[in-house]
Amino acid sequence: MKNLSCNIGGLDLENPIMNASGCWSLDSMRTLIQARPDFRPGCIVIKGVTLEPRVGNKGQRIIEVKSGMINRIGLQNPGVSVFIRDYLSQWCEFGVPLVANVAGKTPGDICEVVRQLEATGKIAAYELNLSCPNVGGIIVATQGHLIRLFVGEVRKTTNRPLWVKLTPNVTEICEMAEAAVKSGADAVSLVNTVLGEAKDPVTGEWVRGGLSGPAIKPIALRMVGDVCHEGIAKDVIGIGGISNAQDAKEFLEAGAKAIAVGTANFKNPLVMAGIWDGLK
Repeated sequence: MKNLSCNIGGLDLENPIMNASGCWSLDSMRTLIQARPDFRPGCIVIKGVTLEPRVGNKGQRIIEVKSGMINRIGLQNPGVSVFIRDYLSQWCEFGVPLVANVAGKTPGDICEVVRQLEATGKIAAYELNLSCPNVGGIIVATQGHLIRLFVGEVRKTTNRPLWVKLTPNVTEICEMAEAAVKSGADAVSLVNTVLGEAKDPVTGEWVRGGLSGPAIKPIALRMVGDVCHEGIAKDVIGIGGISNAQDAKEFLEAGAKAIAVGTANFKNPLVMAGIWDGLK
């Protein structure tokens, strides 16, 4: 059996397997523990939290496509104060390091989210989401100067490990990763969803949002490899179409130190435990 422990941007993990933000719930975790009491993910990445509540996008939010799905949830969440009051203690029950995925329209908004979470003393690290394609406006992670602004301000707000989640919807991923690292990021999460569109065969509605699942694995692998081979980020979390241990192994071979599983959890809530079995 291999020792799978690792350190990602200053956070020690018992294994390199985690969920992708937005693809895991309290009930999912309870189902996993009941079926596989011998396994826990290295950490849990909590669904994106914002300063104010967000109701999310109207209309169809998820559509299955060949080799993946498109989502346009729109960062639905109850806001940081309600999250802390009603949900945070439940996540703590699992005894796994908690990584808070945080988002906002301005650096000030995100910094306030981090300040409130810091006051709880229950968050091990932060994943700064600068790359959600489903909330309108400019995707921060497509512009280096905005990455530097947001990361720099959040870096001043916490001494805990800071990961930055980047978008694949750019020409040069290395430039964006370098902007994040030079501004204070301890690790980068590669990649978020790829912009796509599909027609719902039932409603006839066109759904434009983020494509995830096996279809984007080659894109994600290429970007992880580019950033790692250039030595831009010491610690990279690979995300994109990981469905089994072989997929995870390929991301680790490309240079990632850890991997996050997203869409595959919807098909099989025990998939992370299966990846753990295979990697061992």
